[in-house]
Amino acid sequence: MDLYTIAVEFDIEGRSSMSKAELIDAILAAAEQQYTNPFESVDIDFPGATETDTEAADAAADDDAETDSGVDDSNDTDELGDDDEAASSDDDSGQLNAMLSLMETHDDKWWSTDGDARYKVELPDGSVESARTKDDVRAMLFKNY
Repeated sequence: MDLYTIAVEFDIEGRSSMSKAELIDAILAAAEQQYTNPFESVDIDFPGATETDTEAADAAADDDAETDSGVDDSNDTDELGDDDEAASSDDDSGQLNAMLSLMETHDDKWWSTDGDARYKVELPDGSVESARTKDDVRAMLFKNY
């Protein structure tokens, strides 16, 4: 995780034009304002493995262990488990496709500009935020739309 992603989570304004030192100071100031103890554990969702992902991996490992042990289970239960995993996979790929097409879906909400901030994003409240990369644009669109 980089500083810019953390700044997005703390909703630091003007983050795209800040230096690294200014960004760190702004993040620490926002953390002090939001929390009485800035170093206390905070519930912030970050991209990565979720509980359902780890549970699915554990279940798959259990299924492999059962087939390796030579226990002959009913074919109906195996097929149901495969259907559940396939449905979960379809849901995950659908969500991924939605994220990847987010910029195309909201192409009227962002545009290229000249200067340090290469892109501008129009937020739902009517304000405009600067972004350096298309990944930053995608993150803003995902957060706000």
